[in-house]
Amino acid sequence: MGKEFAILIAVHLSAAELHCPYRIEDGRLTRLLRHYELTIRDVFTVRRSRELQGEVDKVNAGFRDDRTRACDTAWKNFGPGAPFEGFLQPR
Repeated sequence: MGKEFAILIAVHLSAAELHCPYRIEDGRLTRLLRHYELTIRDVFTVRRSRELQGEVDKVNAGFRDDRTRACDTAWKNFGPGAPFEGFLQPR
């Protein structure tokens, strides 16, 4: 996993926290970003490759077009028992 993937995870988590009944486990996200020498500010300000921007656009479109499905997907990927377990918690 590289910096761009870490940025994509942070964007996905931020969108899920904004649109779903979940909250980000800040400590886990901070540790992930620090591992790649990033901050949460970097996630939203760093220059993105065309590929990364396309993926970010897909995440945002998913929450805009089908919020329920996007929230379910976020929970399956980042909630308890998920591949990236523990990044999201219920509110």
